Amino acid sequence: MVGRGARRELRPEEFPTIEAVDESRYLSGRILEEWDKEVKLHGHSGAKLWRVVGKVFGRQYTIAGFWYLLESCFKMGEGLTLGYLLQWFQDPNATKREGFLWALGVSICVAMHAILHHVVFLQGMRTGTQIRVAFIAAIYRKCLNLSVSNASSTGLIVNLVSNDVQRFEDAGPFAHYAWIAPVELAMALYLMYIQISWAAFPAIGSLLLVIPMQTAFAAQFAKLRKKLVVFRDDRIKTISDMLGGIMVVKLYAWEIPFIKKIDELRNTELRYIKKASVLRAINEALYFASSSLTSLFAFVTYFLMGGLLTPAKVFTCLVYLSNVRLTVTNFFPKALQFTSESRISLQRIEAFLALPDMETEEAHHKQVEFIDTLNDPTIMVAVRNGTFAWAGGVQSLENKEVVHQTLEEAAEQVRPILNNIDLTVRKGQVIGVCGPVGAGKSSLLNALLGEMYSSPETKLGLRSRRLAYCSQNPWILTGTIKENILFGRPFEETWFWEVIRACAMERDVSRFANGIDTVIGERGVTLSGGQRARLALARAVYYNADIYFLDDPLSAVDANVGRHLFEKCINGILKDKARVLVTHQLQYIQGCDHVVVMEGGRIAGEGSFAEVMNTKDSVFASALKDFAEKPADMDKSLEDEEDILAPESPSVSVDTNTTSVVPSARPKAEDGKKAKTPDATDAHTEMSKETLTVGSISGDAYYKYFSSGSSVLTTVTLIIMLIAGEAIMDVGNWWLSRWSQSNEEGKRNATNAWVFTIFVFVTVVVSMFRALLFFFVSWRAGKVLFQKMVASVFKVQMSFFQNNPHGRLMNRFSKDINLLDEMLPQTFFDFIQCAFMVVGTLVISVVVIPYLLVLVPFIALAFYFLRTAYIETSRQIKRIEAVTRSPVYSSFPSTIEGLSTVRAFSAERQFEDRFVNLQNDNTSKYFMFLSCARWLGFRLDVGSALFLAVIAFAAVGLRDSMGLRPGLIGLLLSYVLQLTGLLQWCVRQSAEVENYMVSVERVLEYTDLPPEETEEDIKRSRAVHAATNGQPPESWPSGGEVKLSGMSLTYPGTAKPVLRGITKTIPAGTKVGIVGRTGAGKSSFLQALFRIVNPTPEGCVVIDGIKTSDVCLQDLRSRISIIPQEPFCFKGNLRFNVDPFGTVPDDVIWKVLGVVELKDRVANGPGKLDAEVAENGGNWSVGERQLICLARAILRNTKLIVMDEATSAVDLRTDALLQSAIRDGMFADATVLTIAHRLNTVIDYDHIMVLDDGCLVESGTPFELLAKDASVEDAWFARMVEDMGEDARAHLRKVAEEKEMLRRDREAGVLTE
Repeated sequence: MVGRGARRELRPEEFPTIEAVDESRYLSGRILEEWDKEVKLHGHSGAKLWRVVGKVFGRQYTIAGFWYLLESCFKMGEGLTLGYLLQWFQDPNATKREGFLWALGVSICVAMHAILHHVVFLQGMRTGTQIRVAFIAAIYRKCLNLSVSNASSTGLIVNLVSNDVQRFEDAGPFAHYAWIAPVELAMALYLMYIQISWAAFPAIGSLLLVIPMQTAFAAQFAKLRKKLVVFRDDRIKTISDMLGGIMVVKLYAWEIPFIKKIDELRNTELRYIKKASVLRAINEALYFASSSLTSLFAFVTYFLMGGLLTPAKVFTCLVYLSNVRLTVTNFFPKALQFTSESRISLQRIEAFLALPDMETEEAHHKQVEFIDTLNDPTIMVAVRNGTFAWAGGVQSLENKEVVHQTLEEAAEQVRPILNNIDLTVRKGQVIGVCGPVGAGKSSLLNALLGEMYSSPETKLGLRSRRLAYCSQNPWILTGTIKENILFGRPFEETWFWEVIRACAMERDVSRFANGIDTVIGERGVTLSGGQRARLALARAVYYNADIYFLDDPLSAVDANVGRHLFEKCINGILKDKARVLVTHQLQYIQGCDHVVVMEGGRIAGEGSFAEVMNTKDSVFASALKDFAEKPADMDKSLEDEEDILAPESPSVSVDTNTTSVVPSARPKAEDGKKAKTPDATDAHTEMSKETLTVGSISGDAYYKYFSSGSSVLTTVTLIIMLIAGEAIMDVGNWWLSRWSQSNEEGKRNATNAWVFTIFVFVTVVVSMFRALLFFFVSWRAGKVLFQKMVASVFKVQMSFFQNNPHGRLMNRFSKDINLLDEMLPQTFFDFIQCAFMVVGTLVISVVVIPYLLVLVPFIALAFYFLRTAYIETSRQIKRIEAVTRSPVYSSFPSTIEGLSTVRAFSAERQFEDRFVNLQNDNTSKYFMFLSCARWLGFRLDVGSALFLAVIAFAAVGLRDSMGLRPGLIGLLLSYVLQLTGLLQWCVRQSAEVENYMVSVERVLEYTDLPPEETEEDIKRSRAVHAATNGQPPESWPSGGEVKLSGMSLTYPGTAKPVLRGITKTIPAGTKVGIVGRTGAGKSSFLQALFRIVNPTPEGCVVIDGIKTSDVCLQDLRSRISIIPQEPFCFKGNLRFNVDPFGTVPDDVIWKVLGVVELKDRVANGPGKLDAEVAENGGNWSVGERQLICLARAILRNTKLIVMDEATSAVDLRTDALLQSAIRDGMFADATVLTIAHRLNTVIDYDHIMVLDDGCLVESGTPFELLAKDASVEDAWFARMVEDMGEDARAHLRKVAEEKEMLRRDREAGVLTE
């Protein structure tokens, strides 16, 4: 692989497969199996994960310990043989044969040390990697068995797998040094005692003093990490949530408060990272200076005891101290740090694994037994005396005790969501469930699925586990249309196309150039809301289940498609199945066999539609009565049945039921022909795979990294300090060599001791200062780059989020930032120190034996080619590994989001297999990276050992001819011995720095994204409004007049405009309905208004006399309110969700909550205005989230409101509340633009705009438009009304006439006045 990597770019398919013992399923299976045994043996409270790890990995790791000990013996042998060699140099009468034998002894010890070092480290790293892989897979498998409540915190789980499990891999190669270090110290003490008597004790004692210091450091590291992970969890969860709702953030112009919130969380995290950096800096400085300090204690003490230093005594002891120093001041503290951090991670993972699982197979058998007792084979689902509650959820995984306490508290405080549920569902029966917002309809389905906790008295029975579930928010996988429908099932062509027809997807499939092989993005971002709903329904139907739970699948589609789905699918192809349908569309409730009305978490009434309509004490029953009195086709959509079958190729991947304003990259087709789209394979690659940069890390990346953290003066100071530190230490060691080989009088001269002491003191001060300075520069660079990345990502164009999956973005914000914070600074500084030490060694070598100047270039050339080959390969492997890692992390949020669906379809094994394959692929790349590091280290160390052998033999041979003095030879050989391990470590650390710089490169890539609005645009906008402090007047828009002048819009990457030449003036305070059939451009109109995509020509949109192109995006979007069709809430509290800027007084917020009828819900709940809002508002119903969105719009108090007909997710009462706010309430004086999908919602508006194929084809009052003859070509609106049922047509005309009479009376009243 190294040979190939040095010659050309590596391809992912070239990597060898992993061995069976490294396989993800095997490792996680062993962990989970032993964990189950541990729980059975000790119970949940007494079960310990460290015992599990010991049972699974203990034997192989213990065997590795033997090799660690053998390596230590050879390390001590280096000093022993060197001592005898130097004694030979001191004895002019000794034979050369004896000198060559001792040179051979030194060479053998060094070679064995080099070989064994790489054997033990590879074993340790492999074990650490196996533990990491085992826990990641175990956590994923655990997720598949968790309740939705406990799996709701995606960011927390992502942090477990991206950061916590890394500690085991870090600890793998170092943990043995926790006991090896004391053993080496004991051996070194004995051997040094032989050389310098009792002075050995102060020398070793100085190292022993480092141990309690390092122990204190380890304790501090553990404390800091314990606190740090809490803030890091919070930051990652918050970013994950905000990126999930980025479209909402942009439409509301909330980038600034959201960036501020993230920066606040990051600054708290950085305070702890800074403290950890100081500890790391002191640790690195002590490591560098410890050789000088121990020399000081050893030799000055020996001098004070009256001993005479000799080269043999000095440099033998220096080798012992050098080898022990590496173990005690580097490996030993790492062992303590990583094992203590691993202990914290083990506690967190232990707490996660201890979370209660979902119901088992045994519970299912009980369900079947219960349903059999009913003695009715047609009953498929039955609930008796049902009380159900959601779990409290886990907010922290600090340790198992905290989690259990949290769960116990949650259990004590839990309030049942559903009470007294008695329900029976029979085969071939469709049960319609309706009720007001927050009544518990979705919870009822989750209870039937087994996702909620039930009371002991509850009896729940399912005759079959072959279930299909459609969630309220359709869950779509990244992949093709076909893959989403099959969901791992075999492809049966006849049945597949029957399902496509039943789910009204023929038209959609024909629109896509690649048909069923068209790739859709993460979460279905390239599909409209209606397409996502039909795709999810098609998946459920194709599964051919026995029982169907359908949570409002008809709300995202228009009435015509909805009727098709209800008649041809739910009551057609599924007519023989047991079906539970939750819906707000009451016209479908009428067609159900049995109706259940939910109110306040209980069944308020059930029976036929007529029976339920007359239920006493039911508020919702009146809504049913009102509906029953409406004309039959009242809710008919603008899109008629022809649209279900007529192929179209709209330029935007939205239909009338669109919930997304994200444009598709597919161009609109001419004359009904299919639009050209990228090949399916190419599209899949573009959507699913991360950009893979090639070549070396650019110098620009290094420059930007350091310039982010320091000024020119700081950088120059740092360089001077780095050079000075090494120079002072080398001169100090030379002085020691000079002292040891002077005459007896010189050896007893105290001046030598004082000079040496001064050198040591200066070395300590300089090394401490430069370490602290370097880590501060790195800390600041991490801080600045994160801020830039957050600001850049939040200001980038929306198309960026369409093309980059959520997991990919989170990888940059979690793993890459973590490497910048922790691993890169430590590795970079270590490399720089090592590089200066290597240079110092080579300088001393050439000074002592000038002939080596001939040899050094050849060895350096060999090392250079090895390094180049390694870096070329390792960098590629690291980049490929990073790309294969992204899907592993993406799998967690993606799977958790659709957990209920995965379990309902019994697809756990399928998803587990998919995850295992992804992880095995990543493991093969990562293990190859580890192997390459050992490949390089082994060759460099063996080469260094050969270099030392050459020097040792040369020194023996040239002793007499060159007059080599033992002091200088001792200095030279002790330095070259150090070079043996140092050179390979330096080269590998340089490669590690480059590999970690890949993360810097990836972060830098996201700091320079093309913004929606450039600085020049902002400056130009500020200049236009210079008279009003660079912004539009504070009252703008004061009226809400909108003037369009030839407005067109073309999506980036497409040629044909989707809006063409729209010219219209909308008076202030006017209520305007924007209508049109599929692909007419309604949602594109919204995007043009908010400048999600900039319309052309510039200045074509004018609001209250000001061109929107002359207004900054922040100002524009903050002055317009929007009520989106798909409500989104952010992690935090209710106050932050309605007023993220924190500028609205509490009493005003309470007043608005009263208006939207959420006041009682909030006032009676915990926290009041600080009530918790989970990620994506998961702890609030969709209807309640919609009301929160309405509250936002009211609080903004703007004169221009845009509504993407947000009525599909709310009940009739809430819809009436919304319409009242528009007509007579808070928005009465505002201009309201409603993108309408149903004519009855806008028939009493002041004005109607009809769009078709991107053009404004008709506009006027509803009465004026209906006055036209429907047969006339330009009577678009009249034809739409004509196409509706007779009763609906008459009703709409009547409402339009009444509205016109009111308008005329109002005008007459004004004229009279």
